[in-house]
Amino acid sequence: GKMTEWQPIKTAPKDGTDILACWRKGGTMDVVRFIEGHWLDDDTEQPVISEPSHWMPLPEPPTT
Repeated sequence: GKMTEWQPIKTAPKDGTDILACWRKGGTMDVVRFIEGHWLDDDTEQPVISEPSHWMPLPEPPTT
């Protein structure tokens, strides 16, 4: 089965894979990827201001 639970950010993939990240403060969620030591926003390619606290894999896109 697929993981759908929030995981501690320390367990997130660090190979450039897009993930859904969550910041405990404010409950903000965003898609980010880890590249060269930094979490980058997938839209702006800019480093995120603070490290997220949790993550989960992105869902599969719809097939239709």
